[in-house]
Amino acid sequence: MKSFEADVAIIGAGFAGLMAARELTAKGVSALVLEARDRVGGRVLNEDLGGGQAIEVGGQWVGPGQDRILALANAVGVQTYPTYGAESLHVRYRNGKRSTDNADLPDDDPDVLSEFGTALGRLEAMAQTIEVGRAWEAVHADDWDSQTVQTWMDANLSTEGAKLIMETIVQGVYAVEPRDISLLYLLTYAKAANGFANLIGTEGGAQQDRFEGGSQLIAQRVAEQLGDRIIFEAPLRRVTQNGDGIVLAADGVELHAQRAIITIPPPLAARVDYDPVLPARRDQLMQRMPMGSVIK
Repeated sequence: MKSFEADVAIIGAGFAGLMAARELTAKGVSALVLEARDRVGGRVLNEDLGGGQAIEVGGQWVGPGQDRILALANAVGVQTYPTYGAESLHVRYRNGKRSTDNADLPDDDPDVLSEFGTALGRLEAMAQTIEVGRAWEAVHADDWDSQTVQTWMDANLSTEGAKLIMETIVQGVYAVEPRDISLLYLLTYAKAANGFANLIGTEGGAQQDRFEGGSQLIAQRVAEQLGDRIIFEAPLRRVTQNGDGIVLAADGVELHAQRAIITIPPPLAARVDYDPVLPARRDQLMQRMPMGSVIK
């Protein structure tokens, strides 16, 4: 087993872990990153198409207001280009049937669009009452958190077309089914992202641009700067904290540090053994925050 020492141990070489390491090392703090896989990027991943071209099979879009990732991309020399937008072809699958069109929304019935527009306006107004970082203090937080988005849709949408549009938005943006997400989470996420229009929009919205060379290229260039501060194929198994600091045990690696930053998704963090054990509420939270999944 290899043994290492650092001021700070960082778990996960996705964007959160890489940025933590980048910021700390820039301030003269020694940091080491433990990454379970053999690559960086976490939920961004490029597939090489040859000829210098790549396609993203993970996160890929960026837009106005997402200042931190845009600043990081600029710092490592990765440029953006416009998403092929207004006239692009949409391929839709519903009830086992495939269809294509150029419409932004999967229904053009005026009654459907009117109901959907009214519902989205209501959700936008509800989201504006939430303070990001303190969502639980919203006046209606308990009520919104006690119901799923599906429950709200069933109570507030009467046309199947409007329900389909809302379902499509939830699936595309949140990567879950409406029945699997609380209304409070949907609203909080939208508020943090500058509103629903920004979340689902292309021009002027979160899908406006893509990164030249693929989004993973940003992570790869940060990793190049960090060099051997990243230890690959070292999934974390145990975290022990005592009076002398923290000992992190991974496959074939033991890392001694004064502080640890765990950036992996909650369900993965819940699989790690902690000594002393985490507070019960934190442990339950991590077990009950599944990550969404999609097929691209």
